[in-house]
Amino acid sequence: MLVPALALALLGGCTIPLPAWLGGGGGGPPSPAKPAAGVVAPLSIDDAGLLATRERRLELGLRLSSRSGETQWVSVRFQTPDGQDCMSLKELPAQGRLLFTCAQARLVAELDYPVTIESWRDAGLQSAFAPIRTTLRFTRNDLVAAGVR
Repeated sequence: MLVPALALALLGGCTIPLPAWLGGGGGGPPSPAKPAAGVVAPLSIDDAGLLATRERRLELGLRLSSRSGETQWVSVRFQTPDGQDCMSLKELPAQGRLLFTCAQARLVAELDYPVTIESWRDAGLQSAFAPIRTTLRFTRNDLVAAGVR
């Protein structure tokens, strides 16, 4: 179980939609379809920021809610300054909520932690929505409050 270490509203700014696409390259399974221009997923970011587990391990966290009456498939990618990125893909039920986390060995104050949210209408990842991008950023005081030395 995760316990919020800080208020989870540390979003650096959410710009919706961005036309860039981070779809797959050659080889392997077919690349996901490119999103229709400007079609934004019926998602909302409930909260995002720094979490601490009971064992006092730190994690980046993002909670999403569906505003749709249909299932979506959602991928969240956390990018870290040290290149230890986390990415996971989950099925988000209609009107459901999901928590995405990324364990951190260390955190650095005053650096951006970019987050990219991609979503699809279908399990085959062929009917994409425009990606959502935001940034997490922590002050030194945020990290001290979370127990980071």
